[in-house]
Amino acid sequence: MVLSTLRGVLARRPLLKSVVTVTSLITAADISCQLIENKGETFNWIRLRNMMSIGVCYYGPFYYYYYGMLDRKLPGKNPRTIALKLLIDQVVVTIPSLAIFYVFISAIEGKNIEETKTELRSKFLPTYATACCFWPGIQALNFALVPPQYRVLMVSTSTFVWLTFLSYVKNRPKLPYLFVKINELTGVQTTEVEG
Repeated sequence: MVLSTLRGVLARRPLLKSVVTVTSLITAADISCQLIENKGETFNWIRLRNMMSIGVCYYGPFYYYYYGMLDRKLPGKNPRTIALKLLIDQVVVTIPSLAIFYVFISAIEGKNIEETKTELRSKFLPTYATACCFWPGIQALNFALVPPQYRVLMVSTSTFVWLTFLSYVKNRPKLPYLFVKINELTGVQTTEVEG
C-alpha cells in the first residue's frame, strides 16, 4: 500500500520523481563506495549526508529541467542533433556541473575558499578527462535510443557508477595515480599521490 501510494505520488510529480531517483542512486553509490573503501569496518554518515544533499539540491532538479529543455530545443534523433547534444552535455553542462559538485561538497564540509581552490586545481581536470571518456557513449545511446520520459532514469543509472567514482575521488586525501599523470601532462602541480 505504501509503495503503490509512493508510485502514484511520483507519477504525478515528475520533478519529485527525478529528485528521489537521483538522490537514491547517489546514496547507493556513496554507500557502495564506502563499503568498498573501508571493507565494512567504518562508515561516514556525514559524508553520506553530503552526497545526498547534492542529489536533493542540485542533481535531481537539474537533470529534470536540463533534459526537458534539451529535448524541447533539440528534438529528434538524427546524427547531427545527437552530436550537438553530446557537445552541449560535455562542454556546456559537465564543466560547470563538476565545479558545482566540488564547491558544493566542500562548502558543506566547511572548507575555506583556499582549500576548495586547491582541491579544484588538483582534481577538476582529471575528473573532467575521465568524464569525457565515460559519458559520451552513454549519452549517445541515451539521446538516440531512450525515450525522453526515461532519460533521467538512464542517466541516473549511469550516474550510480559515475558518482561512486566521484565519491571515491572527492573523499581521497591523496590523488589516484591516473590523476597525478593527467595533472603532470597538463602542468598542474600535484603533491598528493595515492600509493
